[in-house]
Amino acid sequence: MYQWFKVIGIVLGAGGAILLTLTRPNNSSYEVTASLFANPTCLGATASTETYDSDKCFQPSGSSAHFKYDCEYDDRTVKIYKCTDDHCNDCDNAIVTNFKQCMQPLYGVDAFSFTCAAKDAKNQLLGIIMLTGNCLSMAVYVLLQKHFVFSDKHTLKPSRWAAYPIAVTAYAYLFGALCMAAAAGIRYAINRDGSVFSLPMAAVGGLAYAVLVSSALCYGLITWCNRHVSATFTTAFWPLQVFVTVILSHFVFGDNLVGTEYGGMALIIAGMLSVSYGNYAESSRAASALHTSEESRTLINEEDGPW
Repeated sequence: MYQWFKVIGIVLGAGGAILLTLTRPNNSSYEVTASLFANPTCLGATASTETYDSDKCFQPSGSSAHFKYDCEYDDRTVKIYKCTDDHCNDCDNAIVTNFKQCMQPLYGVDAFSFTCAAKDAKNQLLGIIMLTGNCLSMAVYVLLQKHFVFSDKHTLKPSRWAAYPIAVTAYAYLFGALCMAAAAGIRYAINRDGSVFSLPMAAVGGLAYAVLVSSALCYGLITWCNRHVSATFTTAFWPLQVFVTVILSHFVFGDNLVGTEYGGMALIIAGMLSVSYGNYAESSRAASALHTSEESRTLINEEDGPW
């Protein structure tokens, strides 16, 4: 029965983390794609397609005016500004068009329609795939560590590593560092890119935090926790990373929180409480059963007498 509290808690925590991730404002820069048509109704094949950075001033070829496109992705609209100076500081009132809406010939050009997308949309998709792989790999790492290092069910005696959880983390990072060094060497060998071995002074502080806090301290604590509690209980608290990130973004960078983010944070807290209660109830039940067993054994010994 208590396992269901853990299952429900994990589902709530994961759902809250996903909700927070999907509803965070997208701060990516956008690019506007203008499709030009010879036909004033925008029918048929496009005559040409041009892509411009959102909110950047440009001068189309053959035009004396400067233009600026502003992508309002959430509203699915594009604002078009015609400007008289080359920095687009003096511009007419914006003309607003919906995505893929056909605009009649304007400012001496053919009919056209607009769409816009995040410049790094493909990179974001690749990043999501990589993060998913990271989560799966980390889950396997914690499970294998629990089974082979901190559990003696598969051996006749406990692992000698169980008494040194920090050493386990150190060796894990040793092999990780060797793999990253090999990847950097391969990149240098292929592209002759010496930047893989350079370290700008501006990055020293961030790198030190990543090494000492995000890596060494965090994974050391994960290993220590994995020694004392179940692997499920250890990994169930990972959604709190999203919760803390959103809170820090609000107080440090001034990001505004929306209603769905409050809902996501509430789901994460509810999930963590559910997992904690399930783990506590299960541990209490096991301790009670052990205590009852010991009392029964004591009573049996007393009834048998010293003889």
